[in-house]
Amino acid sequence: SSALPKSIYSWIGIIMYLPLDDLKARAEVTQRFKGYASLMRSVLNPFLQAQEHWAKIELPENEAEKQEMISRIRARYPVARIKALRNQFDPNNILGNDLLDTLFL
Repeated sequence: SSALPKSIYSWIGIIMYLPLDDLKARAEVTQRFKGYASLMRSVLNPFLQAQEHWAKIELPENEAEKQEMISRIRARYPVARIKALRNQFDPNNILGNDLLDTLFL
């Protein structure tokens, strides 16, 4: 969000349906979706400040893309505040997971 009341926002949702019975087709759909996600990160983010929905983040397999995503997310969100609240309310990291640890620790 923005403090600017006249800012324009858009949401684009892509749903990936995976065939249940065909593992080969399933793998192909998954690979194509990863390619699409990589393309969107490279095209939209630098120009439009696009961001993955926080609940839909999947780390890229490519290490350079992964580090770029981590840097972008850490620059966008109040990481110090997130860490402080996490330490206060979940000191044993019961609600955490590998993705959150990678992004915010």
